[in-house]
Amino acid sequence: MAAAASEAGIGGLRSISRLEYVPFVSAGGIGEALVVAYLLGEEGEALVALDPTTMLVRKAWKRASIPPLDGIGHNVKGTSVGFLSGRLEFDPADLDAAPLAIPTGAPPENGRIFTSGPAGGNYLIARDDSIPGEYRLAVSSFSPAYLPLGSSPPRALDSANTYFEIVDAEYLDPWFRVLVVTGSGGSSESRGYVVSFQSEAAMLGPDPLLEDADAQVTGPFPMGGRLGWLTVDGVVALSYGDRTRLARYGYGYPLALLDEVACGDGQDYSFLSFDPGGAWWFLHDRLRGRAYKLRTWWRP
Repeated sequence: MAAAASEAGIGGLRSISRLEYVPFVSAGGIGEALVVAYLLGEEGEALVALDPTTMLVRKAWKRASIPPLDGIGHNVKGTSVGFLSGRLEFDPADLDAAPLAIPTGAPPENGRIFTSGPAGGNYLIARDDSIPGEYRLAVSSFSPAYLPLGSSPPRALDSANTYFEIVDAEYLDPWFRVLVVTGSGGSSESRGYVVSFQSEAAMLGPDPLLEDADAQVTGPFPMGGRLGWLTVDGVVALSYGDRTRLARYGYGYPLALLDEVACGDGQDYSFLSFDPGGAWWFLHDRLRGRAYKLRTWWRP
């Protein structure tokens, strides 16, 4: 990734803000994929599209002060027709095409945009901080062209108004799933929950998330570093405890630990992302400045 930062013209790599695995169908009907990452460098920021096999740069966009590249941003996400970065949507089958500005604008830093499949709509999930001291989640729905369709009343995590942050959101057919983390930031205090709904109407409901009769709640489970990812095969969370490990839990109640892998002390590498489809995960070797695409340990 150090080479990608240099190729993008942002100097030395400081950090990788976001990385996503983006499958898509080419114009010829062939299934393909890209790895898309948002990089922070010593001389700027950039969005890069990487070959999923070689992890070499196919295209780079350096953030600029003028349109359209003033619109790229940290919130990187695959969509039903491409991928988002900030308030721009890109065509993975034609990386040289001009990006499209989405009418909803850029999601807030604590927000996530996700889609509900090729024929489905788009959803923005973000925390509503309009009332000081109250922590609530707001959901807005949009057409495939990002035209507003509806929204939910902001809803708390629970009746106690527990502080939370949004970590991930995915539509994993037939479930709308949201991963949140509670706690003040200390690794021993952070706890994760996955709240899942089987319909848009249920997701847009008014009740506190953990107390909604229509919600499937998974958790709480430890989330060291406040890192976790939603996949079709369960939720993966980083856990410290007596050793650093990645743990995978099945969805639903009671909480079921499916498997885990030890990760050493984690000082020389960082965990970047898990493919929502469950096939791949991505690791950044800080010492060598390289990112690796790895087969998930639970898949043959």
